[in-house]
Amino acid sequence: MNHLVKNTLSLIFLLSNTILNAQNLSEMGENGKTKADEDWANGTAKYYFWGLRNYNKSEYESDLYLEHLGIFVTHLGCLAFGNDRDYNERIKEIVKEKYGRDIFLTLKKDARAFYDSLKKLETRKAIFLGGEKHLWHWFNEIGRYFQHRIKNDGKEIDIAKNLKVTLSFTVNRKGKCENISLTKTESVEFNKSMLTTFQRFFKYNRWLPAKQNGVRIAEKKAFEIVFNPE
Repeated sequence: MNHLVKNTLSLIFLLSNTILNAQNLSEMGENGKTKADEDWANGTAKYYFWGLRNYNKSEYESDLYLEHLGIFVTHLGCLAFGNDRDYNERIKEIVKEKYGRDIFLTLKKDARAFYDSLKKLETRKAIFLGGEKHLWHWFNEIGRYFQHRIKNDGKEIDIAKNLKVTLSFTVNRKGKCENISLTKTESVEFNKSMLTTFQRFFKYNRWLPAKQNGVRIAEKKAFEIVFNPE
């Protein structure tokens, strides 16, 4: 086979691939737009972000704002497909038709205002800064400490059965615990030692205070703790 035939066949192959790729890209674009219409109608619309994310405050607020508008943010890697880009473009068109403007041009500014409005209306319970799982971890550690022998009026006694106590306290507006108390047991020494332990624990662990309509308020807390003998 001479060079002329080889070159001709190569050219035909390249042209056919180019036409095929063009058709595929066109189909991908149409599929992306159709999928965007379907997702919007079903309440499952998404918006894709590519590349590395810093997950800073601005990005968090933008994600929250888009979700408020019914658009679920999806983070992809660095590889962008035409199908996904066309999906995004169609979502932009739909949102612009609905709100009369391109919200993505002022996304950070609008998201900031939306987040500030949420903070003003925020109502929440007091939150332990280490998380509830961490809080119960320490409660269990304290419980194990008191599961062994304890002293009562100078005599050591065993906790022969499950001992249940209620720990009560108030998280004030600064996130500090006060008015810490325990339901009394038959052991005076046990009560005194356990109360001192919880007071020390809360002295060095903070809470996010409760809020009502964006205003910090004090909140009473109560936990039932059961000590099981080993």
